[in-house]
Amino acid sequence: MDTYTYIANIYCANCGTDIIEKILPELYDRMLNECSEPIVVAGMHLSTNPAELLKDQDPIAYRCGMIDYEDSLSRENSDYFPKGPNSPEECDEPQHCGDCDDFLENPLTEDGVEYVFDAIKESDGDKKTLETWQDFYKTELQEYKDNQKEPTFYYSCSSCKSVTDTGTSQPDKCETCGKPITLMKD
Repeated sequence: MDTYTYIANIYCANCGTDIIEKILPELYDRMLNECSEPIVVAGMHLSTNPAELLKDQDPIAYRCGMIDYEDSLSRENSDYFPKGPNSPEECDEPQHCGDCDDFLENPLTEDGVEYVFDAIKESDGDKKTLETWQDFYKTELQEYKDNQKEPTFYYSCSSCKSVTDTGTSQPDKCETCGKPITLMKD
């Protein structure tokens, strides 16, 4: 899914193009008005708004100029004008559109897969969102799950000085003397 970046946010293709359609005419008109002198013919002021005059008198030239202007803006900083369309980049978490909240189907880093796995396991988030992530990342999540090893635990008893590897069990008392212990992960 293509994305757009604008003012430190990520947008889906629909919202990105909506933003462009909304701000481009305003930016173009402002540029034309700032770069042009008022139009005067035979001492009469035809317009103090060159953008409006061009739009009314030669709409084709206006549109062609705006297309060229959009091309020049696409090379600007994304704080000024949306960048895109771009392919989604690998991230540490699933990305959603900054406007409509649609899931952007971005690839995940290893940390991102772990994040999604834990969020689903702990039901930490909106149920529908978690289901969407689970469906989209099912292959990565299965690989992550298959590569998981159960943590092993051990303890060192301060009373009887025994050191015991408990495997995956998590006792709360020393198996030798029965005193309370503190488990440690390997």
